[in-house]
Amino acid sequence: IVGFASFVATALTASLFFLLPSPQEILRMAQANMGRLRTFSLDIDARYGAPNADGRQVTRLQTSGQVDRSDPSAFGLRQRFTLTAGRDAPPAAGEIRRLSGKTYLRILGGDAWTAVTDEATLSYLPFASGTAMDVAGRAAVAQEFRSVPLLRFVRKLTPERIDGEWTAHYEIVPDILALKQLAASVLEKRLGRVLSSRERSDVDSAFVKIDAQHGEAWIGERGRLFRRLALHFRVGEGTNPAPLDISGGFSGFNAPADIPEPDGLVRPLGSANALPAAAVGQQT
Repeated sequence: IVGFASFVATALTASLFFLLPSPQEILRMAQANMGRLRTFSLDIDARYGAPNADGRQVTRLQTSGQVDRSDPSAFGLRQRFTLTAGRDAPPAAGEIRRLSGKTYLRILGGDAWTAVTDEATLSYLPFASGTAMDVAGRAAVAQEFRSVPLLRFVRKLTPERIDGEWTAHYEIVPDILALKQLAASVLEKRLGRVLSSRERSDVDSAFVKIDAQHGEAWIGERGRLFRRLALHFRVGEGTNPAPLDISGGFSGFNAPADIPEPDGLVRPLGSANALPAAAVGQQT
């Protein structure tokens, strides 16, 4: 009887072990769960070290705010940002908001918001073609994001607590091929058709310059959601590619959205080329 009980206990323990999700499956679950959130808060710190005559000129972008995807027809965004380009250039700070299908930008110290059209926004994105996606296109891309793993597990690291929640802590590496396919899908949905050979080549050429180095992921044990991500790339060709380091913190999952309409004066912006001039002109 004792032997049989021991055998049953061992068999049950082994079964539970094999039923537990693997680290790669936990990464996939976290990615899918993030894609289902209605709202979340997002903090980003991105650094890009471009080579120049003096070595490297580091460009740093820091943002903090909220993302709102409650309305399938128009996502919302509120992000305060600080952009620093090089050691000697003064930082530029401001805020960007997107609500009701419109985007607004204000530089700190300016007297007005600038209303930025979707066409102007798209012109500053890679592979600038097509129009803003419709509801069906966004739904299709969201489904692909939830189902195609973009991160690969490397090894377990020491668990850590973030905001009082224990997290699974992994070393990871971004999957460049999967990221490239997602970028191509976004472009196809904007164009409303399959990419031509030339357009596919443009996507391939952009991603061939990106080398995924390594990264880290912190995934909350309660909701299987990313609490923090750190991704490291090398960008460029030849013997001196530039480092690109991106870290992001996630919190406030499904909290009430707080993205108010712009206060004060709003100036329209008609063309993409006017965007930098408008931003600079509003600084004091």
